[in-house]
Amino acid sequence: MEKFIPYKGILLVEEVKPEEKQVNGIIIAESVAEKQEGARKAKVVAISPIHPGAFNVGDIVLFAQYAGVNVEMNNKKYLVLTEKEDVFGRVEQIELEV
Repeated sequence: MEKFIPYKGILLVEEVKPEEKQVNGIIIAESVAEKQEGARKAKVVAISPIHPGAFNVGDIVLFAQYAGVNVEMNNKKYLVLTEKEDVFGRVEQIELEV
């Protein structure tokens, strides 16, 4: 089994697949929905243990459509992103009061 330990400013993330979208009752495939968005979401799975940055393991981040480097470890697909160049910020869920 392999373990990835990022250097300062590097994140290992696992992409969060977009939910199926419906437009006027027509289901849009994930690949089409991704192309329309221009940005993607991912869950942070590893950060630098020595130089932690702005993100923590478990955070959901928003990053550029074609950013990062694809890697495969332990039969799973991941992306390696840089905090400064690739990541736009953290996505947080908020509850709206009715």
